[in-house]
Amino acid sequence: MRKLSVFLVVLFVVSALFSWANGGGGKTISGTVQGVDGAPLVGSTITLVGSGRGTTTNEKGFYRLTGIRDGAYTLRASYIGYKTKEVKVDVKDNVTLNITLEAQSVLGSEVVVSAIRASKRTPMAFTDLKAYEIKKQNTGGDVAQIFELTPSFVATTESGIGIGNTAFSIRGTDASRINITVDGFPINDPESQQVFFVNMPDITSSASSVQIQRGVGTSTNGSGAFGATVNFQTGALSSEPYAELNNYLGSYSSWRSNALLGTGIINNRFSFDARISRAKSDGYMDRATSDHKSAQVSGTYYGDRSTLKASVIYGEEHTGISWTGVPSSVIDTNRTYNPEGIYYDSKGVRRIYDNQTDNYKQTHYLVNYTNKLTEKMTLNLGFFFTHGEGYYDNYKDDAKFSKYGLPTITVDNVLRKKSDFIVQKWLDNDNVGSTYSFVYAPVESLCFTLGGSVSRFTNDHFGKIKWAEFNHGIPADYEWYRSKSTKDDANTYLKATWQATSQLSFFGDVQYRYVNYRMKGLDDDMTNISQNHRFDFWNPKFGAYYTLNDQNSLFASVSVAHREPTRSDYTDGIKSDKGLTPERLIDYELGYKYAGSGLSLGANLYYMQYKDQLVLTGKLNNVGYPIRENAPKSYRTGVELMAAVKILDNLKWEGNLTLSQNKIKNFTYSVELYDNQNDWNFVKMNEYNLGTTSISFSPNVIGSSMFTFEPLKGFRVDLTTKYVGEQYYDNSQSEKRKLNAYLVNSLRAGYDFSIVGLKNIILQVGVNNLFNEKYIANAWIYRAEFQDNSEYIEDGLFPQATRNYWCRLALRF
Repeated sequence: MRKLSVFLVVLFVVSALFSWANGGGGKTISGTVQGVDGAPLVGSTITLVGSGRGTTTNEKGFYRLTGIRDGAYTLRASYIGYKTKEVKVDVKDNVTLNITLEAQSVLGSEVVVSAIRASKRTPMAFTDLKAYEIKKQNTGGDVAQIFELTPSFVATTESGIGIGNTAFSIRGTDASRINITVDGFPINDPESQQVFFVNMPDITSSASSVQIQRGVGTSTNGSGAFGATVNFQTGALSSEPYAELNNYLGSYSSWRSNALLGTGIINNRFSFDARISRAKSDGYMDRATSDHKSAQVSGTYYGDRSTLKASVIYGEEHTGISWTGVPSSVIDTNRTYNPEGIYYDSKGVRRIYDNQTDNYKQTHYLVNYTNKLTEKMTLNLGFFFTHGEGYYDNYKDDAKFSKYGLPTITVDNVLRKKSDFIVQKWLDNDNVGSTYSFVYAPVESLCFTLGGSVSRFTNDHFGKIKWAEFNHGIPADYEWYRSKSTKDDANTYLKATWQATSQLSFFGDVQYRYVNYRMKGLDDDMTNISQNHRFDFWNPKFGAYYTLNDQNSLFASVSVAHREPTRSDYTDGIKSDKGLTPERLIDYELGYKYAGSGLSLGANLYYMQYKDQLVLTGKLNNVGYPIRENAPKSYRTGVELMAAVKILDNLKWEGNLTLSQNKIKNFTYSVELYDNQNDWNFVKMNEYNLGTTSISFSPNVIGSSMFTFEPLKGFRVDLTTKYVGEQYYDNSQSEKRKLNAYLVNSLRAGYDFSIVGLKNIILQVGVNNLFNEKYIANAWIYRAEFQDNSEYIEDGLFPQATRNYWCRLALRF
């Protein structure tokens, strides 16, 4: 509670200093951005190159940058469908700079993603991250760490640091219900419905912008958004050739390197971009190693009114398994202990199997064609194909032959029912599909978008025995199970935006989604999991956006979303006789935005009403996936507060705070009852009606803060703070199964400068977890009860790294 109080005091006291921003000195650059026809370009992006400062134009095309120190700068103005323009400006006094942008003879990739993104006046809660903001937060970690300071965002990692298997939630919504797209293409795995960014390492280094929508958001492609949407845009058009090298070094033998190359636009017709990356780490947890490779290559042809872009994104990961965490019985004495791979040989000697690893390769092939048919109509067609294959490599100590469908054997006249095994569990999958969108704007105030996608996903699940301690006649690469899944997914949506008056606009969106999911064969425990499921979902959305004046605006919306269970939901459910059903969400949003010269504020109220929400039980299955169950009635409600203020000429602060309640109504907590701890004969399910309880893994308080101090031009110091309130790791709301709140601070300093022959040199150093907080970000638990009122507990906690260090050297040519 003390840490939360300190955080709240900092958050609101600093916000109260906004008056300093209006009289804090410095110069102002202001003006308008318009097209050649004189029409204001609303929502144009204005950036002061190299300073990290930026803004957007208002509904009159006006912009203002304040607190600018004397010096020579480059101001960049950009807008979808127009050529980006850079203007040199010498600041000695306040500057008025009006900019006129010319329509592009080529279409940029912004046109493609705009069909599924929220625009400035879309009545939804969202955060836009530009390339410079992404780079600022990219300190060598994966996606979860880079986005950690955005509202309602909680990041976790199995290895304890930002490299390896990471995950995140938004408003308490786990990753399996967050829709992810790259350049408008669906990236979520259709069965688990997650994106494992460990299979797409360093994708953020290719990103030119990212939009994070909270709540249902706008209709998009692929798996239905059920709480949040994240879409990446890569490969923004560069007018000039470029080359960039980035190298990160950090604690726990961590390093990440990448190289980015681009030709710029050639003869106003072609451009090519490429990235190659490598990351390695020993991890904070024992044997939670990472060895990741990735590459991205794209080529674009620009016609007079069209573009054709092809991209290949490759990822390869080899990661030490650490998904079982640290048992609570060990955490106080050895918080980096990893039980995975530990076994005892025939003489009782403790051994470690060093190849207890997760290994996977994935390649995305993306092709997109865009044609501006007329000044009022734009057509976009996309085609994608993804192939992935990989396996877990596990040492199984003293496992029964019968578990693998094998008979007992006699060795040296001794009947052997058990043996040690090395097994691999494989996935081999393909996802092929197409996306489309047609944008029609009959008049300037009205725009329609018809879009959608269709795909077929096939996945083979199978297991191989690679070695057995007692091997009498087991064939090489013996398969003990195999199943095949096929999932057809299609959706179409119609969106409309209407600027009814200069101040009032309306948004409407309706989506139909069809899912046909079929499984056939045996799971890894020899259970027949054959089943078929079909769903037809209708997801309407409606909202309004009202501009009070140049600085204040309001929005309100109501949206409906549906989501089907995942593969593991079905396979776990069939084994526990729980028939899982799809979940439904009605999302109510009410927001306010203030944009002043030295202060910006935002507030968003939300009420997310669920039917049959699939909530995390706190348990894991045998391959580390969370086990979930339907909660008939539940809700998430809260307020998100955002603020940014220029305190002094060279000091600014930005932060956000989410206060929420996340509840299950009339919750019945079920626990397996067995006769005793020796025989483990199942008796029944003990059921406890607990009334209203907190949803697991849903902290009621989430906050972040960042102070930025720039004592010299190009030299910056950032102090970041992340607060996550207490959370339960099952739905019983038991104090015994609760993660404590944590407050983590990190400090980084960097110098960005230029020399002859190099456009930029960036030197950075940083300290993560500055005050050496020992905290736990995630957990799981399995409980059983016995007739003598005793209990059995098996659990795993995921401690995060204590104080650690990193440095970066970046060169841009």
